[in-house]
Amino acid sequence: FPVTIRFPIENLIEVKRNYALCPFHNEKTPSLYVKNNMYHCFGCSEHGDVIDLYMKLNNTDFISTVKALQ
Repeated sequence: FPVTIRFPIENLIEVKRNYALCPFHNEKTPSLYVKNNMYHCFGCSEHGDVIDLYMKLNNTDFISTVKALQ
């Protein structure tokens, strides 16, 4: 299975009913929508998959991220 399927976004951030607090800006009401291991923030327009999220949260490159998520 690809990394994006084996490592759910829920392992990186707390998701409740497909929504989470966006880690890229301050907010009190969840605006980050998560579905099929993809995310989109309706507040700041950040979006991507679990690999993108990990890279942005940890400031890592693609190869390091894939290794870390395996």
